[in-house]
Amino acid sequence: MSLVGTVPRLSDFHAAGVTAFRRLVLNTRLGQWYWRIAPSVHQSRRHLSPGHVDPPIDPFRLFFVDPDRITRFTGREFPVWKSRWADFGAVMDGDWDQRDYPPIHPSYRGSNISLYLAERFSETRLYRGLTDHFVDGVPWEDIDFVTELVGRVRSTETEVWQGFATAEGIYQYCHKLDRLYRNMRDQGCLSMRELNAREGRLMRFREVMENEILVDVSRTGELLFVTGRHRLSMAKILGLDRVPVAVVVRHPEWIAHDRWIPYTESGLDAGDQSDADSSVGEPLDEPW
Repeated sequence: MSLVGTVPRLSDFHAAGVTAFRRLVLNTRLGQWYWRIAPSVHQSRRHLSPGHVDPPIDPFRLFFVDPDRITRFTGREFPVWKSRWADFGAVMDGDWDQRDYPPIHPSYRGSNISLYLAERFSETRLYRGLTDHFVDGVPWEDIDFVTELVGRVRSTETEVWQGFATAEGIYQYCHKLDRLYRNMRDQGCLSMRELNAREGRLMRFREVMENEILVDVSRTGELLFVTGRHRLSMAKILGLDRVPVAVVVRHPEWIAHDRWIPYTESGLDAGDQSDADSSVGEPLDEPW
């Protein structure tokens, strides 16, 4: 008798635990206490971790920034979003912030790299495809990268985009992007923190932070894209003047005291030197 497929995987136990946590904690009055405690606990853990920021820098603080400031990708190893939770608040030396193109991890087996990466954010196939659809009205079925993804799932039956391994799933996600675009057009780009509270999504602290638009900060204060490409793309297409972002990794030269100076549209500018993060953008201090 074959037992193949009957042995639970570790991921199954994790998923079951998360579901139970949502039902027993986040969906009850205990959820209020969770959100009072969780941010401070995670912040303290990062402050105590070697190689991470020290107080008063809050590794999970959100900032409003002009989306047009984010033009290049972080030079850390791709796919950088895989380790984003562990990297929150990290201080990383090296030349990663000066690379035009990040190194690709040898184990990467995902979608075509050109879908996600280029020398500039606006040059990626995903951004160009979203522009074709939302600006020029090209149907999803005729968008280049969608056609490629659909062909790949039909030939390999593997997950190729947002966890979907079927053509139906890909088109379903495309329609979700249509809804997101309409919401951003009408409401602007809301933080995941606000969406979680407003829509009762029952997300954990980690999930909220992982799903914000995330950037790294270079030695000169340049904001380098990490993840959140769909919302950032739509913000650029819609011409929004600000989006909420969180910082994942900071270069130590940026944190150094002689670089605690604001960043303006023209670059670094001498000024208030009291807060290393003051230049990232306008702090978004809405309560959890």
